[in-house]
Amino acid sequence: MKEQHTKHVTYNIAYHFVWCPKYRKDILQGAVAQFVGSEIRRLYETNGWRIGTLNVQEDHVHL
Repeated sequence: MKEQHTKHVTYNIAYHFVWCPKYRKDILQGAVAQFVGSEIRRLYETNGWRIGTLNVQEDHVHL
């Protein structure tokens, strides 16, 4: 990700989020996985957030 600059500071803030369904059930497959990925991308675009990597797996999502 790109560094941010202000008059006196250069910084790069990055977060790593992992979301898991209850009991890590394998529900993120097929159309559900596509929907979750597209909704997360829509939220990022709507709010002007930057996303490094989005990885939807069967039992969890990495952001």
